[in-house]
Amino acid sequence: MLISEFFLKRFFCFLILFTAFPFLLYSQAVPDRVTITARGPLQVSEVRVKLGDSVLSGDILAV
Repeated sequence: MLISEFFLKRFFCFLILFTAFPFLLYSQAVPDRVTITARGPLQVSEVRVKLGDSVLSGDILAV
């Protein structure tokens, strides 16, 4: 899964919830960095951003 540098610089994600089958090994979100390590298919089910960050309606948070 690739996440663009634009996404990493623009958003501070404080909580990311994942659904992975069959395994989810590790996920972490900190300012300017998102780290995801998984085995098997990975589906991002939810991305939440800290209140007050520059998120516009219609922005793509994860690809």
